[in-house]
Amino acid sequence: MRSVEAKDWRRPPRAVALALLVGLTGACGGDGSTTPGTAPTPPTLTREQAVREAVRATAAAHLAVMQQARPGMTEGDVKALIDQVFRQQGADGVAFEHIVATGANAVEAHYYGNDGVLSDGDLLVVDIGATKDGWASDLTRTIPVSGIFSSRQRELYGLALEAQQMAARRARTAVDSLQDMQDWVIELYQASPLRSPAPDGSLQTLDTFNPYRLGHYMGREVHGGDTGWDWRVPLAEDQALTIEPGMYLASEGIGLRVEDDYWVGPLDLECLSCPLVPRGPEDIEAVMEAARASAPAIVAPLARAPLPVSPDALSQPHLQPRQD
Repeated sequence: MRSVEAKDWRRPPRAVALALLVGLTGACGGDGSTTPGTAPTPPTLTREQAVREAVRATAAAHLAVMQQARPGMTEGDVKALIDQVFRQQGADGVAFEHIVATGANAVEAHYYGNDGVLSDGDLLVVDIGATKDGWASDLTRTIPVSGIFSSRQRELYGLALEAQQMAARRARTAVDSLQDMQDWVIELYQASPLRSPAPDGSLQTLDTFNPYRLGHYMGREVHGGDTGWDWRVPLAEDQALTIEPGMYLASEGIGLRVEDDYWVGPLDLECLSCPLVPRGPEDIEAVMEAARASAPAIVAPLARAPLPVSPDALSQPHLQPRQD
């Protein structure tokens, strides 16, 4: 059975990109009402339904960031926009503190600052997760502040995306583990001709700069500590998990990752977030171009109105060190 992950995005026409953006993010009126863009929430949800709703809210926030991010905004402004969209989409909280890192700030994977200013030429890493009925989501997108990836950014991001797609496509339920998937990604990074300077000046393969685990299970606690499942044992049906390859290149001032949420089916993985928010570089650029051509940017900074952090939120660093 071919994994849902294997279905590639196609670059949408401008009108389609705008329709997708508006349909998912909705809009909030001055009285706090929402437009029909906000999907109704069933009165009671199964765990799977709740996870899907949490993912939908998080995807909508990512689309809003792609639409509104402009040079001159701060990381705090972006967080305020995310909070606003989470509320519009009916999220009941956040699974962890927002990670919004621009430029060289993204080299620090556990960056929680607010004051960095978005600048042309920089990448913006947004790692966020809404909760629904207490169940977590966790999605990361890396976007170019200018709206266009540079050639270097594109080739680095392309390798991370290739790694994610490969791992999800190969994984088989009850056969492969997250550890196996991580091993595949390390092999892919090592086989790539791309290199970056280490602190001693030597050129190294990019697995050297990917020191974190490939992914994790998700439950009410975003790293799945409450699920009873382990990243070293085969995938279990009806579990939710993330796949999030990245790289952190201090010598180049570049940090990036791409992260999606998956549901483990009887045979393989279904990507919950892939149909909801673009991740291919051309697709991201298309949404940003369409939005900038037709939608005004936020003029005044938004005041933050954060949602409550889940009581099951992590006290440990969000990304866990890799164990080969």
